[in-house]
Amino acid sequence: MRAAASGSGMTSASDAVAAGRGPAASFPGRTGMRHTTSATLAGHDPAGLLDFFAAELADHGLPFEQAQPGRYQSVMPAGALYLLREQGALRLTLQAGGLAQLHGLRDLVIEHLAEYSADLAAGLVWSDLAGAGAAPPNFRLMRALSVTRPSPIYLRVRLAGEDLHSFDADEMHFRLLLPPAGRPAQWPVLSANGQTLWPKGDAALHRPAYTIRHIDAKAGWLEFDLFRHAGGRATAWAEALRPGDAVGVIGPGGGGFPCAPWLLMAGDETALPAIARIAERLPAQTRGHVIVELGDAAGRQPLAAPAGMRVEWRIRRGHSALFAAAQAVAVPDTGRYVWFAGEKAQAQQARSWFRESRGLTADESYISGYWKAR
Repeated sequence: MRAAASGSGMTSASDAVAAGRGPAASFPGRTGMRHTTSATLAGHDPAGLLDFFAAELADHGLPFEQAQPGRYQSVMPAGALYLLREQGALRLTLQAGGLAQLHGLRDLVIEHLAEYSADLAAGLVWSDLAGAGAAPPNFRLMRALSVTRPSPIYLRVRLAGEDLHSFDADEMHFRLLLPPAGRPAQWPVLSANGQTLWPKGDAALHRPAYTIRHIDAKAGWLEFDLFRHAGGRATAWAEALRPGDAVGVIGPGGGGFPCAPWLLMAGDETALPAIARIAERLPAQTRGHVIVELGDAAGRQPLAAPAGMRVEWRIRRGHSALFAAAQAVAVPDTGRYVWFAGEKAQAQQARSWFRESRGLTADESYISGYWKAR
């Protein structure tokens, strides 16, 4: 489960604690995690549920620990999950800094819990639930302002919207919601158990993820860069976009900003917007190595990386050598962080290799597949 987004009608953590149902009644909670929601997981063996949560979180490289007897927790960059054994059941509490982040975390929990028991997931009753049919709190209906071309291989889309401050925080990704061509958009709504219900069939939305490249929350706009490639659905959408067009988005979610004395970043065209955004925010004293692999040298762009970071541009010749290039970098034993994003199979290789051969922990790495080769 990867921490991401928010919840509707959520109480604050302090209000929930006062009511005796928030994490601080059993756990200290996290500084800055202002919103909370909870539900009881009953009718199933608590030990089996705990094993399930531990396995699911481990699969995604997320921590899970026993804080005290009968009390368990997973503290993530954008939120936290707490489990308390009580009277033959588990009390599940989720905590996040914003409503959007809380709802995204809840969505992920419900989605994964349905793999254990569809009935259990469908019957969840949350302490904060606003009711079925409402828009998810991490959904925004924005409007297009402009489409420009910062380089020959990218389109830059600027969107306008209200209350964008949560998009200018610790998470830098969001999802576009693209309806089928020629059809009116049907937007997501909340179900009775708090999960996001997505349009299906002919009305299904295409939901690609993008990095916020620039944002001015006060002025009410954000920009993202879209890698142009033939036959791409999002490419066709962006090229046809006109000022004033309505654009649905879900977010923010995932992909925080790494900060370590030494940093390796490696990625391809799909990862370059994130690499550029991260590089701009790094402390001046950061040292390390940046590797960007492109299919076309025309995609090169200035990177505002600290002086102590080597920036290496590689041009792909037939097949990708991104993982091999990352392997060749000498990674220090401490004070380090590895950020790798690109094709899914290479990302899986990189994750296994860096953890097994270099001993990197989940706290020392972000390794993600941004696309899958056909």
